[in-house]
Amino acid sequence: MPVFGMRHRLWLPVVLIVVTFFMVPARAGDDGEAATIGRLAAEILASPPDRHPRSISRHVLLGRTYFYVPAPCCDQYNRLYTAEGAYLCAPDGGVHGGGTRDRECPHLRINRAAGTVVWQDPRPAARP
Repeated sequence: MPVFGMRHRLWLPVVLIVVTFFMVPARAGDDGEAATIGRLAAEILASPPDRHPRSISRHVLLGRTYFYVPAPCCDQYNRLYTAEGAYLCAPDGGVHGGGTRDRECPHLRINRAAGTVVWQDPRPAARP
C-alpha cells in the first residue's frame, strides 16, 4: 500500500500553493509607492552622508502600508509616511524616545524588525 494515497496526491499541490503564497515577501505594491520611495530617497541623498547608513523600510500596519525613515542620529524623531508619501507622525525617537507624542499615531507601534528595507543609502558612511 503506497504511503501517499489518492487523497494525499490531490491535497499536496493545494498545500504547496498555500505555503508558497504566505512565503512571498512584501513588495512595493504600485507606482505610487515607488514614487514615494524615490522621493524619500532623494531627500536623504540631498543631505550629506551620515555615520549611520540611512534607510527606508516598508511596514504594513492595520492593513495599510507605511514607510518608516529612521533619523540619521541621536535624539531626532524617526518619521512615518503614508504609502502616498504624506508625512504622518514621528512614532518614536527624540530625546525621550517616545516620538512627538502628537497623538497622530498612538495606535501605530513600529517594530523595526518586522519591516522590509526597500532602500538603503548606497554612499559610504561618513567618518566621525
